[in-house]
Formats: sequence, C-alpha cells, structure tokens
Amino acid sequence: MKFSTTSLFMLLCLLTTAFPFNLHAVEGNDFTEVVFVMDYTGHKKPSKNDLAKRFNSGIKQAVKNYWSLEMNYKFMEKKEAYKYIGANKTAIVAEIERTIESGKSETTMSFRKGKALKLLLEVRLPANAFSEADFAFALMHSQFMYRNMNKWKNPSKELPKEYGHLLKEKTLLVCEASLSKKFNQSDFAALYPHKFEVASREKIDEAILSKDENYLVLYEASDPGNVSNTTYSYWNTYQPNDGVVISRHSGGNKGLSKADVVLILKRTSKK
Repeated sequence: MKFSTTSLFMLLCLLTTAFPFNLHAVEGNDFTEVVFVMDYTGHKKPSKNDLAKRFNSGIKQAVKNYWSLEMNYKFMEKKEAYKYIGANKTAIVAEIERTIESGKSETTMSFRKGKALKLLLEVRLPANAFSEADFAFALMHSQFMYRNMNKWKNPSKELPKEYGHLLKEKTLLVCEASLSKKFNQSDFAALYPHKFEVASREKIDEAILSKDENYLVLYEASDPGNVSNTTYSYWNTYQPNDGVVISRHSGGNKGLSKADVVLILKRTSKK
C-alpha cells in the first residue's frame, strides 16, 4: 500500500544494486505542467494536520527555490492531483511516496503521467528523516534526470563514467556521522585519493541548499528491504550545483565502510 503522510518511520534493509531511478521514454518530453502532491490536512487530530501543514510548506518553498524546468506548477492533494493529470495529457504529477509492500519499504519522489499513472522517474530519499536539504536534493536530481530522460541506455554504468572525473576536481564532503570507530577519517583517507573533508550535517545541508559548485556531497539515502531494526544506506556521490548523481550504490547498515569507498572509486573509473 502507498500513503502520503508527514511521518517517516520506515525500517529499511535488504541490499540491492539497482540504480535508484527508473527512466522511461517520454514522447518529446512535451509536458507543460507538474502537479506536486500535498499532504491531506483534514485529519481529526490537530497534531496530524500540523505535521501535514509543515510538510506542505516545505515542499512549496523548495519548489519555489529549486524548480527550474520550463513547466507551470500547481499544488493539490492526492485525489485531486491524480484526477487532474488523468484529464490533462500534458501534465505530470510529482509525489513523495512512502511505500510498504511485500515486506519492503522505501521513500521516493516519483513522477507519473496519465490515467494509468505510468512512472517516468523516481529519486530515492531518506526514510527516517526528511529535511529542507532532502527536498532540494529530490528536486535538483529529478530535474537533471528529466532533462536527460532519453540520453542513457544504462545510467548506472554511463553516469559514473561520464562524470567520474569530477571526483578529481572537487572536494567531497563526507558527513562525520557516517564515520565510526571501525571506519574513521584516517581509514577513508587511506583509500580515497582525491580531496575530501569530513563535515557536519549542517555544512553538508548548506552545500546542497546553496547549490555550492565547489563541492561534491556523499549524500545518504535509504535502501528498501525486508523490515528489520536497521536501515541500509544508499550512498550517492552528488553534485549540488546541477543535480548530478555521479554514482550510487547500496551499502551496509552500519555506516560507511571500506567496501563503499572502493566501490565509489571503481564505478567512477573509465577503465
């Protein structure tokens, strides 16, 4: 089942290796409108409505700040939004989707079209927290993928090769919370041959929000899986100024590891 509320309490696991967005051919990419789904605000409990209103305010502000496609945009609650795009062939819908199905859970920003709600693309997001920076990441990356909808046959292989050189040119921000006693800053430095900086969550969020062209960000989303007491990471090497995700992969449930750094470097090598 799918639901749109402001609380994100999904527990994620089960490692996967698929690239976390789907690309589908769009005839000419000729959509002229996008409808962003708002949370329902008619709950009996005021506390639920307060959460919904905060979510709605957040997505509206993010769209105002980060949406740059040549499309008009609207904000509607779910039922109204999907009815609208069903009757308007040049409109698509964008929704933050929290999904639990067959023992798996995930959070994505999904773009759909038509009465059949065909999926155009989706961007995977954190499941246990959702900040202003996460809204910005979702909008920036989804727009990049939309603009390049038909460019790559296999994005999971082609994107790292095309943009891997950026690791040598920019400083990678790594969140201090992603490191641990088992894998610390010195361990990261021993493996990663390019410039990097261990930074606070606040600095990483600011780089994303300001679209800082000087940095890359090791952005952590969540990987869907069988429900357990742990959350599995999905590591994104993200460029904030244009929404490019250079590479990404599914990691373990105990933070960043040697295997993650090795895989980032392997995937961004042209060899």
